[in-house]
Amino acid sequence: MIFAMVGTHEQQFDRLLRTLDELDIDEQRIVQYGYSKYEPANCEAYKFLSFDQVKEYMVNAGTIITHAGTGSVMLALSLGKLPIVAPRYRKYREHVDDHQLQMVTTLQQDGLIVPYLDGDSLSERIEEALNHMKSKRRIEPDPRLISELRNIIEACSTKSN
Repeated sequence: MIFAMVGTHEQQFDRLLRTLDELDIDEQRIVQYGYSKYEPANCEAYKFLSFDQVKEYMVNAGTIITHAGTGSVMLALSLGKLPIVAPRYRKYREHVDDHQLQMVTTLQQDGLIVPYLDGDSLSERIEEALNHMKSKRRIEPDPRLISELRNIIEACSTKSN
């Protein structure tokens, strides 16, 4: 199972969602699409999920694909997963600047993630992640960060219902 999420940022991430939806792969895809305009048709798609749902999907996923949001990436790493991380780009109006690209570059240098950068093949990145399966080092986030992220996700989930 592939679990993908774009987080709770209010700008769209349609570029990643279209690519996920068009993947030629015979595997279940569960996608959290947030405020994006594009809703995947070939995936099990949810606008928002609770923190516990996100964690459960991450635990059970063979592949995790996420935007480069700190909370999403750190949760995957804390579960011992090697996530594929796609930064939102300013040039596509997916974010206000390119700080996510800077984060991806740093985490890639440490071997903690598989980057999915502009122009890359998502299928190749999935294959790369599957070949490495788990990150070399497990990162444990501060429990206060987990608590705060849970509150934010729950508030967004409540707003969408």
